[in-house]
This record gives sequence, C-alpha cells and structure tokens, in this order.
Amino acid sequence: MLSLKGMTRRSFFRAKQSFTVHGNHSLGECMLLWPSLSRAYFEPLIRLDRFSNERPPTQQSSCPPIPLRRIPPYGLTSHSTGKTVTQTSLLTAYRSSMVAQLRDGMVKIEHCLQQLSPEDIWTRPNGHMNSIANLLLHLAGNVRQWLICGLSNQLDLRKRQQEFDDRSEREPRELFEVLRKTIEDACSEINRQSEESLLAVRRVQQFDCDGLQTIADSVCHFRGHVQEIIHMTRVLKADAYQFHFVPENPE
Repeated sequence: MLSLKGMTRRSFFRAKQSFTVHGNHSLGECMLLWPSLSRAYFEPLIRLDRFSNERPPTQQSSCPPIPLRRIPPYGLTSHSTGKTVTQTSLLTAYRSSMVAQLRDGMVKIEHCLQQLSPEDIWTRPNGHMNSIANLLLHLAGNVRQWLICGLSNQLDLRKRQQEFDDRSEREPRELFEVLRKTIEDACSEINRQSEESLLAVRRVQQFDCDGLQTIADSVCHFRGHVQEIIHMTRVLKADAYQFHFVPENPE
C-alpha cells in the first residue's frame, strides 16, 4: 500500500477538488466515501504527483476501484442503528461534530488556564518555542481566517507572525475571551453552511479547498494545539497537574 507521508497540503487539496468537482458527486457521497479515498483515490494521484519520474507510465495501481453508490432522496438505512441516513442528516451530523470538537477543545484549554499563573502562561520553553499565550493568539487567528473569513468569504486581515511575536503579557482571561468569542462565531458560521457551500471551492491562506476541507483542516489544527497546551501545562505543573477527565471504569 502506498504511503500518505509524502503528500503535500497543496496536492491533497488538488486531489480532493478533482474528486468533488470533476467527479460531480454529492455531499453524501463525499462524506460516506471519505475514509476510503486516501487509499483508493488519493494515493495514486499523490504518487503520480510527487514521484512521476520514478513510476513507469504503464504501471497500474493495485488499489481497487471504489463502487460509487448515490444516495437516493429517501436515504439509506444504517445497519448499526436502523435509522435512515440522508444527505441532510449527514450534513447535520458533520456540522454538529465539528462544532462539538471546537467547544470541547475550549473546555480543555480553560481547564489548563485555571491551573496556571499569568507568568506560566507567558513562559516560553526556550527562545524558539511559543508560550501558551502565543498559542491562544495563534488559534484565534487561524480560526478567524479559516472558519469565519474562509467560510463566509469575508476579507481576511490576519497578520500571522504577530501572533508569535507578541510579548505584551496581557491578562490570560482577556486572551481566553478573545479565543472564546472567535470560536463561538466560528461555530455559528459552520452551522450556517449549506450543502452547496460545503462543496464550493474557495481560496484560504493560499490554498484552494472546499468547505468540507476548510472546516476539517482548521478543526484538526485547533485540536492539535489544544493537546500542545495540555502537554505544556503538565510540564509546568508536574505532579500538581489536575486531569480534566479520569475514567472510573477499567476501560
């Protein structure tokens, strides 16, 4: 099986755009087929894109074709729940899931900040790394650029480097409120997205991507930095760190 490690962000968007636009598939098909696309659709494109000089033109991909199955208006029945799955229900589930990921991340960030002093939050592990405060500013900038301006086609005035250069030592509560307001605005924007908007290609931060990928990219980026903030908090607090969740059962 071919690897996704060599895939650039740009080639991924190009492959995704090709599937959505040229394949003329519905939102339901894109979302149902998404787990299989990396193996059966994207990998041959990625391989050809990055290693075209290494692969003989006559060599065929070993990936089996994906049997496309269009979702009829009345929907499909889920074998696990017995409920009818429609494009509308998939759209609602996708939006709700992305919103839940953002809000859950904010709960975890707030839990960390409650354990830290202002000095802790502005502390940089070394001169080449960011403080937790800088990460809060960075997340607010990224979410605003991708999920608010990107989805609504507003003018983006972000100055990314300032997020990392800031050493103003503003109050942590102020930084958190800026991020909280940004996240809530982003959640509202996600919930406003229609099927047509999620499939429409737009340009965000020099990348051409549809609404589905715009949301997924920013939410994954957000959750990655949430985990970084948790790790930095654990390092700062050591044995005094308080976990947000501890399972009561063995599993």
